[in-house]
Amino acid sequence: MTDIYVQGQVERISPDAPVPVLRLSHRTRRMSGACISAQAAYDVSGSAVTLAGVTGADEQAEFLRTSLSDAGVRSRLAAFPGYPTITKTRFLTGTHHLLRVDEDSRFHDLAPAVEEHMFGIWHSMRASVSAVLFSDYAKGALTETLIRQVVADARERRIPVVVDSKRRDMSCYRGAQAWTPNDHELALVSGHEDLQAGASRMRSRLQLDALIVTCAAEGAVVTTDDGIQAFTPPPMHQVRSVAGAGDVFAGVMTAMVAQGLDWAQATQAGVAHATRYVSHDPAEPRKEPSDNDSRAWR
Repeated sequence: MTDIYVQGQVERISPDAPVPVLRLSHRTRRMSGACISAQAAYDVSGSAVTLAGVTGADEQAEFLRTSLSDAGVRSRLAAFPGYPTITKTRFLTGTHHLLRVDEDSRFHDLAPAVEEHMFGIWHSMRASVSAVLFSDYAKGALTETLIRQVVADARERRIPVVVDSKRRDMSCYRGAQAWTPNDHELALVSGHEDLQAGASRMRSRLQLDALIVTCAAEGAVVTTDDGIQAFTPPPMHQVRSVAGAGDVFAGVMTAMVAQGLDWAQATQAGVAHATRYVSHDPAEPRKEPSDNDSRAWR
């Protein structure tokens, strides 16, 4: 996915319609979704990270390939003509969002070709993989057949599988090690407004080792056989944008589990890095982490 930020000033209302007129000052483009999960995983660990997925055959896809390479991430992206690379364009004045325009793709009708691509990557890499993150926006790049096979294969090989998914039916992920919903997603899928009850139900239903619930400014809650543990974020002056925070959290947490940290330690690292991420202005170039930041949880 790609995010585009169109920044400007609003000084008047259009005479054509009761809408604000945005006087353009600059545009910024950056990776989003699974791409920033992969970047965060590499930044925090320095270990090899490979991103597998699908895109359109367009300029946005080339931007993602170049950006991932520049970030140290190996990309294996299949391009399909006639399908735009998923792009979200946000129009802002200061920190206020005026409008978001989505260029969306649904790859479900390409399931055989997508499965062939993704299975090929998994079979070529599984002997050397330390952890798997499913960044699943339910756009068709991850089919249920693929998910079930990779989860089963990874479990047999004792490879941790972390799931960051927007699906309402999570049954295809049964047997994964961890799921990282936000509190709203957990309530929708579990049918419980109470976090503890919802987490208990879904851990049992999906046979998870850990269920980690992100709770926006309140941090994250880890539920395992050892009980419940909450992690609050460090103090910060302001939140510039929450877009991408969950992706950063999942990427960092997966990288830490791959390096041998337990679920609580990995969650603590994920909360810290996601907090720093949301304090940055999304319309400005992202500051690269220092060595102290990026290796703090190795």
